[in-house]
Amino acid sequence: MQTRPASAPSGTEIAINGGKLVHRRDHGMAPGTRIEVTNLFHPVPARLKFLKVR
Repeated sequence: MQTRPASAPSGTEIAINGGKLVHRRDHGMAPGTRIEVTNLFHPVPARLKFLKVR
């Protein structure tokens, strides 16, 4: 995620992988927010029978 308020001189970028913070750093960008999501359902089994609780 990258975000920058209009009143700030620079923005902030954070990266999260598997629910854990990978990095947080200053990021030069125009005001606004950008969110990128990849592999959202990667750890979820593709077949319904693997989701059932035994």
